[in-house]
Parts: sequence; structure tokens; C-alpha cells
Amino acid sequence: ARPSLELEVDFTDFITAADVGYAVVLYLWLLVARVVTIGVFYPLFSSGRVGYPMHWKEAIVVVWAGLRGMVGLAMSLFILFDPLISSDEYKAHCVFYMALMAFATVLINGSTAK
Repeated sequence: ARPSLELEVDFTDFITAADVGYAVVLYLWLLVARVVTIGVFYPLFSSGRVGYPMHWKEAIVVVWAGLRGMVGLAMSLFILFDPLISSDEYKAHCVFYMALMAFATVLINGSTAK
């Protein structure tokens, strides 16, 4: 039997206003994680031992522009359609948070990066 791609999760049953607040905090933590990651590896990147030497201005662009979350969104869709995961609440939250992260990074970070 082929897996069904019908959406059987009603997001309105599980997503509350508090989840939007949690998503804002998650977005801010995402930015912090980018800063820490690039900060830790910057000496390696700036030396040119890995790839081309990175200037600090380029590191700022990498932190701010970053990835837009499409890989995470695709992974959350795998969770949504996985028949082995039975918790609809878990599925709804995974897709909600990941979609909001992708949307926020495109809207906020993408529109302000030059």
C-alpha cells in the first residue's frame, strides 16, 4: 500500500497564541545560534585553511542572511506525513514552528540583507 499524502492534522486544535510567542523566542535563539556557530569557527574561516578566507563583514552577512529554513521545513513535512508518528499535536507543532522560522527568516532577514 502506498502512503497517503492527505493532511489529517487540524492545526487549529493544537496551536495557541502562546505558540506564537514561543516562535518569537525560537527565532531569537536561532539568531544566537548562528552568531555562536560563526563566532566559534571564524578563526578557521578567516585564516583560509578551510575554503577562501572570510572577512568579518562576510561573517556578519552569513549570520544575518543564513539559510532560510527550507531543509527544516521539508523535514517537518516528513514528520507530518509519517504514518509511524501518531501524535497529531507533535506533528502540528513541528510544522508550525518550522514554517514560522522559514517565513520569519525570509521576511525579516531576507528583506533586510543587502
